[in-house]
Amino acid sequence: YRLQGMSGLTSKRKGRAVMSKPFITDKPDDEKSLAELKRENEYLRAENAYLKKLDALLKAEEQAGKKQGSSKD
Repeated sequence: YRLQGMSGLTSKRKGRAVMSKPFITDKPDDEKSLAELKRENEYLRAENAYLKKLDALLKAEEQAGKKQGSSKD
């Protein structure tokens, strides 16, 4: 405090840096290499599978909620 005043009391930022999303280039498909196209295809397939499973889970939870609600009558 005596050397830096009030600014000496503020904590310095510590810890890990925040990770950013992978950078995906928006080149036209005819300019992309075969490896880039395969990687993009794999990524899109994984994203599609994730979204399908998420949708199925949400529908199952909704059905379970309706089933519990109707049995209380």
